[in-house]
Amino acid sequence: MNHSGIKSALPFAALSCAQHSVCTLRLTNTYLKYIYTYITKCKYFDQDDRHEFILYFYPILNKALHSFRYKGVPFEHYLSFLVSRRIKTFLKNKLKANDLSNITSTIFQSHEPPYSVTATPSPEINSRIKKILAISAMGKIENNAARKRFLFFIAKKAKDLTVDDIELASHLTDYKQNWLQDKLCELKQELQQKEERLKRYIERKNRLFLKTILLEKKILTEVDHKQKQILNKKLRKTNNHFKSILNRISKTSLSPSHREIAEVLNIPKGTIDTSLYKLKHLIKSG
Repeated sequence: MNHSGIKSALPFAALSCAQHSVCTLRLTNTYLKYIYTYITKCKYFDQDDRHEFILYFYPILNKALHSFRYKGVPFEHYLSFLVSRRIKTFLKNKLKANDLSNITSTIFQSHEPPYSVTATPSPEINSRIKKILAISAMGKIENNAARKRFLFFIAKKAKDLTVDDIELASHLTDYKQNWLQDKLCELKQELQQKEERLKRYIERKNRLFLKTILLEKKILTEVDHKQKQILNKKLRKTNNHFKSILNRISKTSLSPSHREIAEVLNIPKGTIDTSLYKLKHLIKSG
């Protein structure tokens, strides 16, 4: 991945100001804006990934601003190198964060319902997951922050959860089962709309692909120079449409975005971002 574009995107600033807290904050915010703009062009990042990367990179940038010493290389070049490395690390960690799915299978597929509020003993859950989710000896997630993290996590997995899974989630968190089911149903309805949109995109992509092949054949057999130019122009236009639709397909995620979860649960999106980031961090270090 080529990250050299960030060098020209980042503004040059007087790094002596970084020694002062106000200037450091101003510089940090300025650089973060440019970094965010830069990673929006990265095809490996969806909207949620961009926000998570900023949360991940924020303390690194602060440390870099305070520790940087000029040795003939501008800070922008150093930052470009740092962002490049951290993007690779972030994407590796993103793959490791598939452990979220392992948590789903471990919790939701290894126990038999029912899980009533008075059920004893509580479902057997391994010690690592107990630590990550802060599950007490009573088999409940009693810590409010951990309970919210788990709520946002199951919202991300809304598409795959069954009624029994929701019952177990209710047992662990003490959220009312009917309330959980209603919220997850809302998210599932939005996912159905996304699936329909994705289906339309794929159909359009197939039509454009066929049109491209037919145009290429016509160009090969066309003798008239002017007509050939017209066909080439049509082909370029069709190729641009084709690239555009491929881009839309790649950006259509079949899991709820943080923004969608925030709207359904009526919670600030930033809370979802930080909570799920913290959960992934606990999984990585747990």
